[in-house]
Amino acid sequence: MKRVIGIFLLSLLFGCASAPRPTAQEVISADCGPLPENYEEIIKSVASKSLIDPYSAQYTFSEPVKQLNRMTSPPVWGWAVCGTVNAKNRYGGYVGAKPYYALINNDRIVRFLFAGTTIPDSFALGILSGAMTSSGTSQDMCRN
Repeated sequence: MKRVIGIFLLSLLFGCASAPRPTAQEVISADCGPLPENYEEIIKSVASKSLIDPYSAQYTFSEPVKQLNRMTSPPVWGWAVCGTVNAKNRYGGYVGAKPYYALINNDRIVRFLFAGTTIPDSFALGILSGAMTSSGTSQDMCRN
């Protein structure tokens, strides 16, 4: 019985192992398309759809980096941009900076996580909707 439990625990451990990180050569040769000059505007246009007062939004943007996103099917390379959005709520007060993650490939967003907005829709990926948009997920995606 102990042997069966041990085998089961080992299979769980190896089943949860993460995929290897891309090599430097894979990153250099990755096809992300050119970095769009207007990447900030692209992100603002998507994020503003989930804001009460999009005109009050204050954005921060990280420097775009090439990244492989395995949460899409199939996995896709793109320009990853992380940052925060702070906008007013219904009462006119700022809610505080909320993190977002955007992956841009050939001038379009192929993955976006922010305040309940998930692109592509997490149901299409077979993932529970709240799982990808819970607090900290955007920050986790932005760690290198």
